[in-house]
Amino acid sequence: MANLSLNNTASIPLTDANDAFADSYHLLQAKIGYRHRAKHYQYELYAGGDNLLNEVYSLGNDINAAGKRFYNPSPARNYYAGLLVNIH
Repeated sequence: MANLSLNNTASIPLTDANDAFADSYHLLQAKIGYRHRAKHYQYELYAGGDNLLNEVYSLGNDINAAGKRFYNPSPARNYYAGLLVNIH
């Protein structure tokens, strides 16, 4: 199995007065894996990565925030892997 996701986010206003804007950004995520099913069990081995373009962006913007603290830091490029086992 494979999954590829691209999120394109445009610049958005951060105040009602439209005097501060969040930058646009592009997030790329990918995941690959192998799934095996047998009579009494199933397992899935997978690996992937988030923010593969290593974008700097806000994980969530606080609109009209006091002191112009609009941004919440986001994680940089990161990777993961795992094994999922189900026994029937």
